[in-house]
Amino acid sequence: MEIDGVAARSGGRAADHEYQGLGNDCVAAGFLPFLAGESLLMAGNAAGLEASVPSYVGGISLWAAALVLIGASSTVALWMRLTGAPSCLS
Repeated sequence: MEIDGVAARSGGRAADHEYQGLGNDCVAAGFLPFLAGESLLMAGNAAGLEASVPSYVGGISLWAAALVLIGASSTVALWMRLTGAPSCLS
């Protein structure tokens, strides 16, 4: 779990930097809550199953906010925005 979390954080930061350089600030801003949510999920793993519930809920909530911000831009393909919308509502 920790290896893919580190990879997701590194990839999210690279994507944030890339979209910010292209001038797509909404998409770039969407990767920041994704990074914070992934950090919360990784931190909760060390606490154990029962103690990690609050950090899990916080991390998933930040992921949903990231999906909304990224999907709000027309930079992302329409089919990706349509599949991401139900994901952030559940």
